[in-house]
Amino acid sequence: MSVWRAIGTNPLVDGVRSQLTSVRPVPAGATEQRVRAVVDALWRRHESLRTTFDQVDGQARQVVHQRPRDVFEVRSLDAVEDLAPCAAELFAGRLALSGGFAWRVRLMLVADGTAAVAVAVHHILADGWALRLLLAELDLGLTDPAAARAVRGPPAPAPAALARRQWSAAWAARRSAARAHWTRVTEEFGPPAPAAGPPGERICASLDLGAAGGAVAELVDPHRVTAQTIVLALYALGVRATTGRQRLVVHLMAANRLRPEWHDLVTSMNQLVPAGIVVDDEGGVADLLRHAQTAGLAAMRNGCHDEDEVAAITGQPPGSPVDHVLNY
Repeated sequence: MSVWRAIGTNPLVDGVRSQLTSVRPVPAGATEQRVRAVVDALWRRHESLRTTFDQVDGQARQVVHQRPRDVFEVRSLDAVEDLAPCAAELFAGRLALSGGFAWRVRLMLVADGTAAVAVAVHHILADGWALRLLLAELDLGLTDPAAARAVRGPPAPAPAALARRQWSAAWAARRSAARAHWTRVTEEFGPPAPAAGPPGERICASLDLGAAGGAVAELVDPHRVTAQTIVLALYALGVRATTGRQRLVVHLMAANRLRPEWHDLVTSMNQLVPAGIVVDDEGGVADLLRHAQTAGLAAMRNGCHDEDEVAAITGQPPGSPVDHVLNY
């Protein structure tokens, strides 16, 4: 539900940009019936793929259905060159959240016998981790019908089970720690700055370290930090140089997949969590890396939080938009 709220308020996660996509080759000999059977096995196994988000008494509610409707389709194409445009057409459409199921699988059959499947899943149903799980199960079912029985095996962990665990007495210490983290960052750095400007003025960018990856790797062992910490520190330095601000609140995308029992859960577990970083112009690189490592780990350890409790701490409405998101 935190993702649902973010969609309604944060242009960084709205619309087509919230969709995860992939095109997978279909191995020779895999029939339309097999592809359909594997897709059916996926939604039987994963509760999120049978879930819609419907308005009930003015509030969004997750509704789990016996089966999804209209998620699988077949297109016949004349040439291999038509595969990419056909997949792009699927990916360009918005996936329904209310009154429909927010994922699609399109089987594309070329006249020469080539086949591929295009998969589009809304982030509210699956985060990047979950998408990899789904694609692995899809590939397994298409390449090895015998192994595909595992895909049709017992249901995977359900999002409802996670929700019950999060609100149980066993999780009380984690909820308290998350509140303490948000309170500390808010008191030391102030509430998050509201996003300014219309959605069209947002910048979405991906950075490939390329050759610089080697330089980053050389800093990991001597400073006993992770590569992600180095990227976070470099980002903080860039913001410091651009804005002149030394005290920064960096919003990180937390995966919330640290516990092994949630590794096989297909749902969206991402939440935004603040890391407070001070860029000391008098300090050295080692000091900044240690500070970024501490701040980043504290944020990730408290990435799972209640939106209403956070709103009470920051004084801003639940799901309030932020002016940036760093996802590494």
